[in-house]
Amino acid sequence: MAKNKSPIRKADPDFEARSAEIEADSIRIQGEGKFRRSGVHHAERAVAEGKVRIKIREPLPNTDGNPRRPPSGSILEGSKAEVQSRKLTVAKSGKKGEPDKAAASRGIWIFGKLRRRKE
Repeated sequence: MAKNKSPIRKADPDFEARSAEIEADSIRIQGEGKFRRSGVHHAERAVAEGKVRIKIREPLPNTDGNPRRPPSGSILEGSKAEVQSRKLTVAKSGKKGEPDKAAASRGIWIFGKLRRRKE
């Protein structure tokens, strides 16, 4: 696999949001920093593994009836997810047993088999 290729990427994201919080057993930046996602914007890619929990802080506009754009407060859970965002900050946990945390904003694309529930 090429060094900046996504391990679980498909053509379209499974979920989209404007801002989200991510918790997982392991979160790592994929590749060498930013990559070109569209004609005008770059993005960063992170892979979350283990017990993954993504909370949508702010949805994208025009979410009415679109299942890919969950409302604010929705929780996505699963065992593996890939998050692409224009701004991505990862905070590694220093203690054993505590999850790594990340914050993503500005056009988030979420890939992976995740269960969606309301908080």
